[in-house]
Amino acid sequence: MDDSWRQDLIRRMEIKPGQVVLDISTGTGDIAIAASKICPQCQVVGLDPASNMVALFRKKAPEATMTLGEAEHLPFDNESVDRALCSFGLRNFHNRPSGYAEIHRVLKPGGLWGLLEMTAPKGRIFPIIYGFYFKHLVPLLGTIISLYPGAYQYLRDSVYAFPGYETLKSEHETAGFSLLHYRAIMKGAVGLYVFRKIH
Repeated sequence: MDDSWRQDLIRRMEIKPGQVVLDISTGTGDIAIAASKICPQCQVVGLDPASNMVALFRKKAPEATMTLGEAEHLPFDNESVDRALCSFGLRNFHNRPSGYAEIHRVLKPGGLWGLLEMTAPKGRIFPIIYGFYFKHLVPLLGTIISLYPGAYQYLRDSVYAFPGYETLKSEHETAGFSLLHYRAIMKGAVGLYVFRKIH
């Protein structure tokens, strides 16, 4: 289902021809590739700190623009980016406030910053079902199907340690953003956010 979530995020970003779109923590480039398909006249740049991820991205889309780098130290000039995106990578920022400050720095006035991220869901029944699946079955499957089972344990731990809507909204307001859109997916297990740079 994450493909439809990415498509929804890109639509809400109001990307226009000629704009520069930065995909932070691009991984294997799924959202960067999707943004390029939706707006072929845009300059989409994928950025990731892991060279192996960038290599996989290059295999999938040799014509794409990508670079190594971290959110906390973006290799871009001030106010040089129209749109910034991040799908399921904010949990991996070393320092969220520093990352927000860098995104704010490179965005043009009024620029948009959109993200998808996982967190613990809300409600009465669904969190119990989700918690059993995510806390027990996901790490178990990781030990069976993956060469790196620790990654699945990290996924579980980082999701449950990650803040929810109110904290993220407050952090972004402190960093100079205002919330334009929020969509709680699967009872909040996934949050879709779009912020605007306001000052």
